[in-house]
Amino acid sequence: MRLTSIEHTLPVKTTQDEMAKLMAALNEDASIHGILVQLPLPKHLNAEAIIQSIRPDKDVDGLHVVNAGKLATGDLATGLISWTPAGAMLLVRCVQGEDLSGFNAVVIGRPLQGRSP
Repeated sequence: MRLTSIEHTLPVKTTQDEMAKLMAALNEDASIHGILVQLPLPKHLNAEAIIQSIRPDKDVDGLHVVNAGKLATGDLATGLISWTPAGAMLLVRCVQGEDLSGFNAVVIGRPLQGRSP
């Protein structure tokens, strides 16, 4: 299996409309299998609208409401989950084993733009 990565480095002054057009083009491109938007975006852009414009089947971070909903309901067979927490859980299970009963976890980070903690 070969992985090809394409980077779109956009000017800071990129508009919401320009981002929307890029997302639409990436969504329609059959050669693109996954889309990841590097956050945070400049303050003048609506990050939530951009993330939600990604087709759920191409949402590498698992942030689209469809994928987040599937994760929340335990439907891991058909949705995409974020690789960062998935990798963290893999590491924890490698160290602690499969049964994590009784363990507590703390997640520290900042909320996405427009979301309350």
